Amino acid sequence: MQEPHVQNTLRGDSGPLHVKPGQTMTWQASRDYAAEMGGRLLTLDEARAFIGGRALYSGEDTWVAVEPRDWMQVGDNPPHHPGKSHNMECGGYPVWGDDATQTGARVVLYTKMGTTNPDAPECVTVQMSADDWIDEIFYNGVSIRHLVSNASAPTNNLKVFSFDAVPGGVLAIAANDIQGGNSASFFMKCTSTNPHSGCWNFQIQPGFPSCKSFGTGGVSGGAGGGEEDVGSMGRPAHLNPPHGWEKNDFNDAHWQAPTVETDTSRVWQAKFGMAPGVWHEKHKYTFYRIRPAPAEHKYTGGLIATKDIAGYWIGCCPCCCCWLLKKESTGPNSLKHTGFACLLLPIKLAERTRILGTNRFVNDGEPHDLLYDVKYKSPTCATGTRGAHLMKLC
Repeated sequence: MQEPHVQNTLRGDSGPLHVKPGQTMTWQASRDYAAEMGGRLLTLDEARAFIGGRALYSGEDTWVAVEPRDWMQVGDNPPHHPGKSHNMECGGYPVWGDDATQTGARVVLYTKMGTTNPDAPECVTVQMSADDWIDEIFYNGVSIRHLVSNASAPTNNLKVFSFDAVPGGVLAIAANDIQGGNSASFFMKCTSTNPHSGCWNFQIQPGFPSCKSFGTGGVSGGAGGGEEDVGSMGRPAHLNPPHGWEKNDFNDAHWQAPTVETDTSRVWQAKFGMAPGVWHEKHKYTFYRIRPAPAEHKYTGGLIATKDIAGYWIGCCPCCCCWLLKKESTGPNSLKHTGFACLLLPIKLAERTRILGTNRFVNDGEPHDLLYDVKYKSPTCATGTRGAHLMKLC
């Protein structure tokens, strides 16, 4: 690959940078490149303000990726003009936007953190899929399914979309299983233009505190196997969720946190780097409401590093069971427990994985384990499932 060509000709060294990396860049690759450089993509409005109606590459047909999930023209080769939005002025998102095999000069336009408008909205990009189908998709009470790439495609196609986060906005998504909910998974990753956002930088996992789930039909719904394949958006009306489930003010107090996926093969989850996924018990049709994590799930001192948690701990619960544990850091978001409970019962060795954006760790494979769900109040104090309390010794 040739050496990247970097320019910053319009605003001096403190402004956004535009780079020709020497290869065709997809939208996601552009976003990843910006992050690697310690920056982020510009929003469409920011990019237009930056170029001020002038071409960055005169005589060329050249596009840059912008948030939320769009491409903007930075050349002036007819019939295009500088600042042209592909989504708004060319009939929608381009087919070539996610295809690295397409030829053409593409530029990455990005900014270092803090160099553009601090009041710009937080833009969230979502990547997701389901085993087997995605149905409705809403944000802030409005259907955005028409803005989602591959919305009606099967599991092996990631569904990708972006939105500007608003206070109190709920992301509501429905999915269904070809089987009766006993071989199913929903997996999703959200990335914000604000890398420090504690709300929209996460991968959904079992027990995720910012998500409430509900289900109908299938094995858990008393409908047996329910093996019929209804495809995307083919759910029977009598198995619909409660009215208004997609609205921000819907009362989801009786809904539950998502449970462990029932698809144990994890083929596509692993391929896309989003294992483990979630589901709602063994229902055929599932519904998810995602909103920023409530304050009570956040440690006021920020995320606790696993290296600070590592050490020897004691714990007990109301059932009179006690533990002596050794916690080892196996990564920034994972811990391994070893040790013994009373009567010398060994503690299960499965790793505990952080629910991203929180100080909560869950054991993916053992939902009935007393230490399945551990919330760290500080580097030395934690609570677990069924009233368990833990304290660090050293």
